[in-house]
Amino acid sequence: MPLANNESNGKVYIALYKLIKYLYGLVQNFPKEYKYTLGGDILTLAWETLDWVTTANGHINSQKAGYVRSALISFQKLKYRIRMAHELKLITDKKMAYLIKTDEEIIKMLRGWYRWTQGQA
Repeated sequence: MPLANNESNGKVYIALYKLIKYLYGLVQNFPKEYKYTLGGDILTLAWETLDWVTTANGHINSQKAGYVRSALISFQKLKYRIRMAHELKLITDKKMAYLIKTDEEIIKMLRGWYRWTQGQA
């Protein structure tokens, strides 16, 4: 079981890393009045989520739950900021469709990992 968990943790990390890379491209094109406010928040929360995943990976299985929960909370905040950017027409519908698909994959992995950690505590 730990091997499968480590594999899925790596997948979460890779998915978040790719998302951050994509978000940099999006935020770069935001108008100046949003680039450093909403855009900055989006990037900060994306990095914060990845940092929580990295922190969770550095702990023994019985101590991961709180960190994974923090990653879930940060990711939820990130989703709200992305939705706002879309509603403000800073993100096109096509790009938002990609983000929704990516977000659903990441949230599914994080929730699965969190459920797994609940059984380890």
